[in-house]
Amino acid sequence: MSLRPFNRETLIDQAIRYLDHNYPLLGKKIRKRAATGEVNVLRYLLKIFSQINRDERPAARDFRDLLAALRQSQAVKTQIDGRRRRSLPEDFGRPSPRSTSPVTAPSAEMIVESAEDRPSAGASPDLAWMEERISKVTSGGKNKDLEFTPHLDITPVKGGGNLTVAVYLDKDAFGVGETGTAIIASEGVEVQVLLMASDHFEVVGSPVRSFVVKDVTRIDISPYTLKQRSDVTPAAKDPAIVALFSIEGRSCGVVSKLVTEIGETADKEVGDADRLVLHPVTGEVPDLTVTIVANPINDGQQFFCTVQSPHLSEFAAGEPASWNLPRKTEEIVREHMNAFTEKTDAFQLVAELRGAGRELFDAAPANFKDAFWKLIDSGVQLRSFAIVSEEPYIPWELMVPKRDGEKSRKALGVDFSVGRWAGKRIAADRKVTLRDAAVVAPRYEGDNVLAKSQEELDFVISRFPGDQIRPATYRDVVKTLLSGRSLLHFVCHGEDDGTSGQRLQLDNDETISATAIAGLDDVEDVFLKTRPIVFLNACEVGRGNPKLVGPGGFAARFIELGASAVIAPLWSVEDEIAHDIALEFYGAVKNEPKLPLADIFRRIRERAFDPDKGRDTYAAYCFYGDPLATVG
Repeated sequence: MSLRPFNRETLIDQAIRYLDHNYPLLGKKIRKRAATGEVNVLRYLLKIFSQINRDERPAARDFRDLLAALRQSQAVKTQIDGRRRRSLPEDFGRPSPRSTSPVTAPSAEMIVESAEDRPSAGASPDLAWMEERISKVTSGGKNKDLEFTPHLDITPVKGGGNLTVAVYLDKDAFGVGETGTAIIASEGVEVQVLLMASDHFEVVGSPVRSFVVKDVTRIDISPYTLKQRSDVTPAAKDPAIVALFSIEGRSCGVVSKLVTEIGETADKEVGDADRLVLHPVTGEVPDLTVTIVANPINDGQQFFCTVQSPHLSEFAAGEPASWNLPRKTEEIVREHMNAFTEKTDAFQLVAELRGAGRELFDAAPANFKDAFWKLIDSGVQLRSFAIVSEEPYIPWELMVPKRDGEKSRKALGVDFSVGRWAGKRIAADRKVTLRDAAVVAPRYEGDNVLAKSQEELDFVISRFPGDQIRPATYRDVVKTLLSGRSLLHFVCHGEDDGTSGQRLQLDNDETISATAIAGLDDVEDVFLKTRPIVFLNACEVGRGNPKLVGPGGFAARFIELGASAVIAPLWSVEDEIAHDIALEFYGAVKNEPKLPLADIFRRIRERAFDPDKGRDTYAAYCFYGDPLATVG
């Protein structure tokens, strides 16, 4: 077989640059070995590319082009010198935490090669074309990330009560009256647009549009028509319009506007835009995804809810609806928390939990309840629920579904793996990293001593090597947050008086507040690069106080800084049970690595509803992250 000549040096360079971008540790290692002459670089690259899991390759088409070119190159090289391939050492490492792709590291268990990847017999790829394409990809051509600001332009239709809504994206800042999140997406990706309106309006025709991201200055979406409704309920107080953007069912941006009069938008100062980074995922999607966007009036009572499910055709693209409540959600949740966290008898506690759960489900968005019962009636085996919400207080995990004539079901967080997310700047990751740890464990005295603190610290460090932060002062904690560890575990007391926000009690009578953590710019830089998991095993942080899950709490602050997942109690927890839960979680992570992290807490949460042994601490823990996230 005659093969055309090609530039092997360029191909090798582009392949290493691909690894630099997606697997930095591999790129660094192969550069080092190439410089020392330790390996045959072409063979080493081919072996690495062949062993990367084909289901989780970032930029899959670019990967296939590189792999085909490497095989072609090696075929020529083998024809020339007839040498045998050199085996790949088994220590070529894991992806760096600085990588922005949620991919799995190459491992001995991964498929080496598939029939689809093998070149056909006699194939002779156009290497010149491949080199041109590979160069474009690695230099940021086809797959480079592009940022746009979404906008809403609302105008009245002459001669009637209808509105025309133009949705477009450009490079400018948000306009007057607009609030939202800028979109960052790769060129060539398809983005779905879902228009939602308060009960004052009805979208004429389909509320769904889509567009392909292009490297242009402006993208226009086909305009919408909204019809003004006459049957507006009193609960719908503030008219507003929202455009929600998503990629493969995952929210990637939003823009909203208040409408004070037909055709006029509320006067509002222009603010800095958040930017949502959405890392790509492959494979399974949650069985049900609920996205809650606040009405721009931001009164804690008016929201927009979108429900999506791959199992229901009418919900496949997302079904929007207004969600208006008679009171602020913070007040609703506070009332229920006070009821069941004050109970000590297990039987009475379970009754309070279930009763509160039924009332919470009754207050849930109508389109969510509609989709839920349709999924139950369909017989589909449900596993996971994703809650992406700007409403921070409602404990979805504790909702107990009930409909007339039927027995109550188990709580949502007991029947299903539930993952919540509240980040406006970065989306939850499907793969999270746990390679090392830093454990913050202050040395308390007297009545404040946490009896199991040292044991918990030792257990975590024995599973994930790292640092013991003990004693723990304010400066020690800041250094820990800057350490770049993939796991940050806190064993401490907390406090929340409902007015000044959450604080963690440290040594030397010092404290650190959620507000202070949010103000550490250097910490934000580290978090965005390393995407750590944060486990806040803090006891007595304001029992019954919904501020725990509020916008000013530690969970929300760590998410905004860039954590890939946060585990935190929604109310005060009991020391010994909290200790046991931490050990069970890390034991499951080690022993059942393919088990979703949210599923571990589903099993733990179930014990709260045991009428003989139930304790509210088992129900307190919330998993903030992708409900299908696993350690990889």
